Amino acid sequence: MVEGIITALYGLLDHLRTREVCIFECQSMLLGALIKHMSPLNLLEPRPLKPFSGFSFAQVTQAARHFRTPIWYSDPLQPLLEEPEFEERLGKPRSASRKKKLGKEYQEYEHLKHGEYQKHECSLQSYLQPEADRLNEGIHGLELGGE
Repeated sequence: MVEGIITALYGLLDHLRTREVCIFECQSMLLGALIKHMSPLNLLEPRPLKPFSGFSFAQVTQAARHFRTPIWYSDPLQPLLEEPEFEERLGKPRSASRKKKLGKEYQEYEHLKHGEYQKHECSLQSYLQPEADRLNEGIHGLELGGE
């Protein structure tokens, strides 16, 4: 069980380091927060190995459930800033045929205004909670003793 939660933490660490999760700023903050939480728990360097002496499933899981995510606000158009042809998407189409060409994509973004900041919703818990719950459910089904 301890191996499961440590594997989940390292899986998230690797995921945030190597894959595109959200926009750069979000991914950087999540990665930094995860590192900051894992380090004082001696979960970062060196990586704990079997038999995980000094670690308990309850201890690590409880700590992970309390990992905080930085609160920050982002421009709702930020994901578009990193896409090609952003200028075209931000501006209103010059003609009816252009608006038709952009279609649904235009409709999704026409109500947004550059510079109106919104609380960013990504969190470490959205990644960690489902895995902690799954591992915790496995414990409830575990029978100790041999009768």
